[in-house]
Amino acid sequence: MFVMNIMISTSTDRSRVFLRWLVVNILVSYVFFKSRF
Repeated sequence: MFVMNIMISTSTDRSRVFLRWLVVNILVSYVFFKSRF
């Protein structure tokens, strides 16, 4: 699972993982928004 990978990687490089998590969140929100409307 995507989120699990990010959580596991948190111990190695926090800032990059956080950025990746943000991007994933935005992408998911965008796809969700497009699918609804």
